[in-house]
Amino acid sequence: NRDGIIIGPGNKDQKYSIGLNSSLQVSKRLRVGLTLDGYYRYYTEPGYTTNSFWQYLMRALPIENDTLADGNYGYPYLRVPGRNNWEQPRMIAEGGSYTKYVQRFVASIFADYTLPWDITYNIKFGVDKYDGILKVFIPQMVKEQAKTGTMYNWNSPTTAPRAQNTDYNDLNLHFYNTLHWHHTFAEDHHLQVMAGASYDRYSTGQFMAEMTGYLDAT
Repeated sequence: NRDGIIIGPGNKDQKYSIGLNSSLQVSKRLRVGLTLDGYYRYYTEPGYTTNSFWQYLMRALPIENDTLADGNYGYPYLRVPGRNNWEQPRMIAEGGSYTKYVQRFVASIFADYTLPWDITYNIKFGVDKYDGILKVFIPQMVKEQAKTGTMYNWNSPTTAPRAQNTDYNDLNLHFYNTLHWHHTFAEDHHLQVMAGASYDRYSTGQFMAEMTGYLDAT
């Protein structure tokens, strides 16, 4: 568990992992094994994502206001060409939410069997399962001009407030089997032959629902 360096609620990260790797020599010719890796992760970011926050922060200038005495986010009176709608880093860091829950497991079973004439048969089956839930909320962000007290919308009323939920559901299956033969001639010459086949199936599902402007019925 750890906290990030960005102020506000969007700086949490929790992750729990599990791992298992085992094999058993059943007989002189047969070996079987099992591997399992999985994790559960929960993390939050600013509503406009961490990447966008850093881009907005890099555009901030020292003349910008922080939080005003009345608790509103400040907006500078001065205008700069090309900067008619100033980013307010604290407002972007503290406003909205971006929360994601991720669960992933990768499991495989395998077997190696030695056939006559030193031929080895290898077989492996694997499953990769990914599930995730992403919840995003972007509120209407408003700034107050420090000199006049005039209120300004930072994000457009046509795009905020909005809420969005996305569900991820992926399942990948893998199957491999090979025949392998190795022989040494005159101590210094090696010959290897391999033949096999594989099957891979990838299934990706995603469902997203979004509602915009619902707080003012627009």
